[in-house]
Amino acid sequence: MFRVRFALMFVACAAVILVGSSRVLAGDEAKSATVSRAAVEPALGGYSPASYLLDLKAVKGDPKFQSTFRGEVYYHATAELKESFNQDPVRFLPELGGLCTTALGGPYGNRFASDPRVFAIENERLYMFSSTRAMRAYLRDPGYYIDRALQRFGVPEFNGYCPVSYVRDGKPAKGKVSHLAVYRTNVYLFADADALKLFDQDPGKYIPQYGGHCPMSMAKTKKVQGDPLVFSVLAAKVFLFENESARNHFNKGSSEIIEKADFAWDLYQQKPQ
Repeated sequence: MFRVRFALMFVACAAVILVGSSRVLAGDEAKSATVSRAAVEPALGGYSPASYLLDLKAVKGDPKFQSTFRGEVYYHATAELKESFNQDPVRFLPELGGLCTTALGGPYGNRFASDPRVFAIENERLYMFSSTRAMRAYLRDPGYYIDRALQRFGVPEFNGYCPVSYVRDGKPAKGKVSHLAVYRTNVYLFADADALKLFDQDPGKYIPQYGGHCPMSMAKTKKVQGDPLVFSVLAAKVFLFENESARNHFNKGSSEIIEKADFAWDLYQQKPQ
């Protein structure tokens, strides 16, 4: 039986969120806005991550109290909240990478960004929603939405292979559920605790180029997922390929292919997801 515990002050502020100068972003609009702001804004829209669990309310952080974890910058409301976060960052991060619990757990499994002001606390874990309407739907059956959302979200990237192993070991190694990280709404598994620690320090260094898509296809502006067992490491960057033939062609002229693939990937990144 799921028992949902909410921040009472959030409920009191709900009307302000809906009728004030701010407005709740929902669905594709919220996701598009998040993508466009990602390069210039802190994680969680600048809200203090530890405040959700410790103060039971959404509180704007102060840039003078900031931390970096897995390449993301977090603002904290106080020095004390910053210290709490730094001691155990994962405890305070939202479940499902911050995606809307209702959308992901609903009939279509949509991966919509959440509004950091709309949240619920369940079993000491933070769940977020794209709108108050989405949260109300969740309240009808929290267990249903959480279970389905976790099932859909828990599929790891690269078929569960450890992204660090390509650079560190020169070969792919299967990750373990006991060494798991969520980074920018994606799940990654790691071969051991050291690999997870390295990833935490610099995720971008280890994630395969183009999100794991084959560079040969990306150079032609096509997104074809690479095989994690068919790879190359070039200048400490990992490339995954659709097949051996694609890798052989890449190795014959990688510079030109990378230039085209980089350009195409940048265009994909600029499009609303």
